[in-house]
Amino acid sequence: MTAQIYEVKVYSPTGELKKVIPIDKVIKHMWTSRGLPTTSYKEGAKVPKVERKCKYCDTLFNPTFKTSLICRSKICKQRHYRLLGAAPLEDKVCPKCKKAFKGVGARVYCNNPCKYTRPRHIKNIREE
Repeated sequence: MTAQIYEVKVYSPTGELKKVIPIDKVIKHMWTSRGLPTTSYKEGAKVPKVERKCKYCDTLFNPTFKTSLICRSKICKQRHYRLLGAAPLEDKVCPKCKKAFKGVGARVYCNNPCKYTRPRHIKNIREE
């Protein structure tokens, strides 16, 4: 047995026809009263034509989603996803040259010359 939805006719207490509610409004009211969306996913995800500034390159772009922060350029996408997974930088001191630098948790030395300890590399380091 299938249920059918018809237009709704509203009558006054005297029996006169006051108004007719069309089928599309009745269906929309039925779905919204149950807490379900009345638009399709694609219609709900569309964003009005509003230009935004890219978070990284400051160019104006039309976002494809409401939450879009970056433009569609490959460089900005790479920069965005690289920074999402980046470890926080800490202030550190190199144990060899005693210079202050910023590095992630596992980094010990400031750069390549301080990192190598073999004799052939030590002669290249200027001692102060």
